[in-house]
Amino acid sequence: MAHTKVTKTGTQNTGTANTFSYSGSFNVFKASEVEVELDNVKLTFTTSTINESASPREYTVDYTAKTIHIGGADLAGTNSVTIQPVTDMGAPTPRATYSPGSSVTSEDLNNNQLQLMRKAMEYDEQKLSSRGGTMTGNLHFGKNIDITFEGASDDDYETTLTVTDPTADRTVTLPNATDTLVGKATTDTLTNKTVALGSNTVSGTLAQFNTAVTDATLVSTTGSETLTNKTLTSPVLNSTISGTSIKDEDDMSSNSATHLATQQSIKAYTDSGSQTLTNKTISADSNTLSGIAASSFVVSNSSGNIDGSASQKAIPSGTVVGHTDSQTLTNKSIDSDNNTITNIVNGDIKSSAAIEFTKLENLDSAKILVGNSSNKATEVAVSGDITIANNGVVTIANDAVGADQLDSNAVVNDSVASGAGITLNKLENVSSGNIIVGNGSNVPTSVAMTGDVAIAAGGATTIQDNSVEFSMIGCEQTAGNLSNSDVHLPTSAAVVNYITDTLTSAGSFEVIADELNFPATHPDPKASNSIAGIAGMVVSIQNAGGLQINSSGVATNARKAGSGSDDITINGFPNSMRAGVNGNPTPYELSDETGLLVTTTAQTDTAYASGAVYEFHRVFVKPADYVQLSDDINDFNSKYRVGTKTANNDSSNDDGDLFFDTGANKMYVYDGAYNSGGEWKEVTSAGDFKFLTVKDHDQSSGGSGPTFNGSNEEFDLFDGSSDASINSAAQLIVVLNGVVQKPNSGTFSGSEEGFYLNDTHGIKFCDPPPSGSTLFVTQIGSAVTLNEPADNSVSEAKIQTGAVSTDKIADDSVTGAKLSNHLDLPDNNTIRFGTGNDLSIFHDGTYNWIDAVNNHPLFLRAGTGDMYLQGSNLYLGNEGATKQYIDCHENGAVELYHNNSKKLETVTGGVYVYGDVVAGVGGTGNFSIGDSQKIMAGASNDLQLYHDGSNSYIVQNGTGELYIRDADNSTAVVIESTHGNTVYQKFSHTGHDNNFIGYEDDHFVVYTKNSGADSHSKRINVDQSGLAFNADTAAANRLSDYERGTWTINTDEGSPDHTFSASYVKIGDSVTVSCYITCPTSSNGNNFRITSLPFTSKGSANYAIGAAYTQVHTTDNVFVQINPGNNDLYVYKRVGNSVTFADLSGAYLLFTCTYFTA
Repeated sequence: MAHTKVTKTGTQNTGTANTFSYSGSFNVFKASEVEVELDNVKLTFTTSTINESASPREYTVDYTAKTIHIGGADLAGTNSVTIQPVTDMGAPTPRATYSPGSSVTSEDLNNNQLQLMRKAMEYDEQKLSSRGGTMTGNLHFGKNIDITFEGASDDDYETTLTVTDPTADRTVTLPNATDTLVGKATTDTLTNKTVALGSNTVSGTLAQFNTAVTDATLVSTTGSETLTNKTLTSPVLNSTISGTSIKDEDDMSSNSATHLATQQSIKAYTDSGSQTLTNKTISADSNTLSGIAASSFVVSNSSGNIDGSASQKAIPSGTVVGHTDSQTLTNKSIDSDNNTITNIVNGDIKSSAAIEFTKLENLDSAKILVGNSSNKATEVAVSGDITIANNGVVTIANDAVGADQLDSNAVVNDSVASGAGITLNKLENVSSGNIIVGNGSNVPTSVAMTGDVAIAAGGATTIQDNSVEFSMIGCEQTAGNLSNSDVHLPTSAAVVNYITDTLTSAGSFEVIADELNFPATHPDPKASNSIAGIAGMVVSIQNAGGLQINSSGVATNARKAGSGSDDITINGFPNSMRAGVNGNPTPYELSDETGLLVTTTAQTDTAYASGAVYEFHRVFVKPADYVQLSDDINDFNSKYRVGTKTANNDSSNDDGDLFFDTGANKMYVYDGAYNSGGEWKEVTSAGDFKFLTVKDHDQSSGGSGPTFNGSNEEFDLFDGSSDASINSAAQLIVVLNGVVQKPNSGTFSGSEEGFYLNDTHGIKFCDPPPSGSTLFVTQIGSAVTLNEPADNSVSEAKIQTGAVSTDKIADDSVTGAKLSNHLDLPDNNTIRFGTGNDLSIFHDGTYNWIDAVNNHPLFLRAGTGDMYLQGSNLYLGNEGATKQYIDCHENGAVELYHNNSKKLETVTGGVYVYGDVVAGVGGTGNFSIGDSQKIMAGASNDLQLYHDGSNSYIVQNGTGELYIRDADNSTAVVIESTHGNTVYQKFSHTGHDNNFIGYEDDHFVVYTKNSGADSHSKRINVDQSGLAFNADTAAANRLSDYERGTWTINTDEGSPDHTFSASYVKIGDSVTVSCYITCPTSSNGNNFRITSLPFTSKGSANYAIGAAYTQVHTTDNVFVQINPGNNDLYVYKRVGNSVTFADLSGAYLLFTCTYFTA
């Protein structure tokens, strides 16, 4: 099939907008290998719901229907859609992966080859043809790649387009015009060009520039030219200047603003006499003022001039202080008698000045300074509501503080005496039933009490219905506050903390992996060499399998972690776990995965180290036992059905099945076999037992339900059409999905297990039954109690014959006439035999007893005659009837028990065995049945094992598969025959019994039936030399090896610049290698060689040629060659009739080649 892209317009869809087909163009392995472009813009592939507003647009692929769908607005006919394959090679991701020993299929090999061929065709379509064509998308060249143009003549002269190694991303943009590019070193004429002189240099002669400039004449920097109407800005004149604008006047008589004075005239003018300087600055660095005495300064005269009349003053040391300057005086003394300090403000006095009170004028005793009306501090005496003494004590006059004197909020809680006794009539009015509560501004406010509690005007409070939540109860919240009270509730945090503290104080709960990893020291953290750890701490052994227990109930083969010797003793194992007791083996060893709890004894760490002692606490059921229990429940579930009872001859019926017919509201048991007269028989019960009908809550007896949906938890029960009458949950046997549920009493709690009684005719489950559940409910009637008759209430007429016991007969009141020919004894009167009353015969009112006591055996001996034990039912068991041995039922089963567990039961159709049937244990023996008699397993006799007199069969007679397997993968499943050196296993069905696998003289062989013939032929033959097909036994044609993998590519120029993929497949001595690399940039153009083939090629003229592709030799035939006897691969190109080495420096190389290996 073709493998090429397809291009369509936006309206060439499948009939659905934006959906396009690529059928007939290419195939892909997965949807992500389909790439879509819209108007040359690559779109985004998604496997989720398309985002219709995404940019670029998203698309999905149905690679089974070979269609794509583009999101967004409907496309128009002007849009172009390109759909192309992009095979995913990965690193690599082969279509089939093999491992040693796996099967080789043609489909896998074809898929791998197809993957490579598709990728090769994609590369071939993407390459640039030597005959030209149109390329879409970007063209990317690797490093050191040039573009060479041959020109019109096919000769040795070409034009090469190359680039300088860029230091950043560069873009060269060609103009949108038909034109010729300008060369850097060629002579060209530029038209309509602008040269930016700021970033370019233009060179030439003045004459050349004047020839080029047509509207003016350029001047040179060194030539003699006349400038007209020019303005020189900041000119630099380096030679003598002349002209009418230059004035050489020693007296500056022209006083011109437009002429220049010469240097000579300026000097002559300044030297000629005195001039007045105005607003001039005399630099002391370049001028000298003379006539001033040393260390003196000149003070101007009364006219403000410095002249001969100016006075000189000596300059003091330091900094001179100006008359009007603002300066800081340091270490100066100001004579206050001769100087006046003015304008001192508050800010001029230091904050740390600390002016002493003695500096102030006198202030009379007990007077204070107060500002007067002129804002001046004035001494006054304090009078009025308060007075002050000269020691500062202030006294408030009696009755001086009234309501007017108190500010708002001035009186606070502390202001009121503790015994003030403010009367309630001092408070503002409060509405009836209101209370005073502080509002959000902390102000007492009259409000009505609402919410969870109401209050009446008389003060009686009422807690509203349904208002008290657990969080509102005054719970004890910490472990230390648990008070063992019946009127308080602890929070969950308090309980957790209490348990944590309790466990911590007891040393917590130790968990160990097995009996060989007991703690190295006593588990109680408070134990030491002098303090004994507490007894009774629990240590949990996750897997005590291997622990051995002797006949005294002691295990001594446990040890501390890392001790290397058995140094742990565990006492107190029960009889059921002791060696030699109740038939237990010696020693008695716990099986794998048995969990065990033991407790500590009070030992110091020193005693513990010399011999730790624990006590047995409890043993846990193994996970396998839970599985068995689940299987047993499932077995019961398969025997019990609910619904409309099946017909008597229905093939699903088995002897002993139970069926509750919901239509008849009756229980039935199936008796017999469905194909030989079996029938359903109604089950009756002794006593008041009823099967109740179950409906959804609040439904009538004919209403809907029961509905099991994982949330429905309430159901109503009916006795016929009437509501059931139930006094307690214990009256109900509720079986949900084959499991009897726990009855609970009291208030409903979802945290419990089982169910609660809901009213008197319903139940409510703690956990809602899941969808698809089955449920039946049995009601047990109340027991009837007969009270003992009152004294002297039984008349003679009420006394039955023989009812009067010995203690009711007065001594000597029985005469001989009263005695009959029979010995009649009342209930519980005993006939005893033996000096120690060892044998007793009596009737206890219910049962008849022959009782052998004092541990003497009881023999019932018939001698040579027959012995009969007759009764409706016969039971053999132990003293107290706690152990059963044999139960025999009239017209029913005979049951045989071992250790109180039923092991064998007779039924109408045969015998039920509970447990394993073992033959020959402890001696010799076989388990034998006759020809055509079957051993069957499964509820429908699904598995059958029998011999028909000629052949032996293992038959799968029901649904499911037949497995023959080793359960724990530790041994092999062996099919063995002693028939010479040949054994076969036949696979057949009706009319097709010529398919075999087998063993022939150290060969594994496979035969299949010949088409259209009742015969077979050998298809596969496997021996030590390998795998052969059909009847071919030639060694050269055997497949002895299969391998696939990746290989590391090395060349004679080093490692490739990049390896995209390099893989191989080896079948026998045939090796197929594939690779996709970027060759090293330094590859030798005269002899490029890969030196690291995964296997050495076969010698003796075994050359191999393979197809190759590289983008640098697109017009040449490129191929690879593997020479005999080495690991080298060469790349060649064919030009005409010549073959030369391919120059692959930095080029992509893709090839596949198959060769033979030694």
